[in-house]
Amino acid sequence: MNRYYAVFLTVFKKDYPKAEEYYKKALDLDPRDADINSHYALFLTLQKRDYAQAEEYLQKALLLDPEDADINGNYALILLQQGYFERAKTFIDNAFQHIHPLEKELELSLWFYRYACLYQDYPESKSKIEGLLQDEVRSPRLPLESLLETVKQTVQHPEYDQVAKLAKQISEA
Repeated sequence: MNRYYAVFLTVFKKDYPKAEEYYKKALDLDPRDADINSHYALFLTLQKRDYAQAEEYLQKALLLDPEDADINGNYALILLQQGYFERAKTFIDNAFQHIHPLEKELELSLWFYRYACLYQDYPESKSKIEGLLQDEVRSPRLPLESLLETVKQTVQHPEYDQVAKLAKQISEA
């Protein structure tokens, strides 16, 4: 079984019940696969808003691979969505510390998290995003709509319209 078929079903087919079935099968086959644990946690966050269970899977993924930038980024996202900004900052910093120079999609997402939720601490974040967008980097696999709700309601970003516009650009294929 292709270990990323569940991701394909989630992102491209939007077949969430089938995707969850495949995530569970993949985890049954290899419960120590950090990537599958992390992707399933993201699924639980974005599709079911089950933050408690998502956090369990992300903690397991981090135990298996604490230096994985993508896993740290996913953990940051679920913390941001819940309003745990200071905790999220740690995981964003860890992700940046371990990111591979060619992981531009992830870099774009991380800078967006900083601009959207932690803009006062990272004044350079908007220009970093604009530079990556100018270089044609996009992150269409990561739906940012749910984070925008947090930005609008909790963060009350003074440039919310700009945040929403950048989120749309980032998500374009």
